Amino acid sequence: MTYSGLSASPVKGPASCATTWSAKDCAIVINFPDHIQPILTAKCSSCHSGINAAAGLDLSAAMSGEFARTLGYQSLMVGSRCWTPTAGPSSRSTRTASS
Repeated sequence: MTYSGLSASPVKGPASCATTWSAKDCAIVINFPDHIQPILTAKCSSCHSGINAAAGLDLSAAMSGEFARTLGYQSLMVGSRCWTPTAGPSSRSTRTASS
């Protein structure tokens, strides 16, 4: 298994894990910024980014929020409080007690 172009090594454990896999000693560590976001950037963000992101879903690598997460992570893993088919995601609910 290879992850070309990535700076972080996904295989954790002794050096022998690179050639001989042992479930006891070896592990593959996948993290969002190094492994998932590059896929979203390459395959999804051409349509799903910016102010007019398709379906209101921004999957770009731009940083957002107080926790310094990518918009892709924020959109998929955290989400928003309110989603409406016409308005897309919103950080605030527009419903009132009477609606």
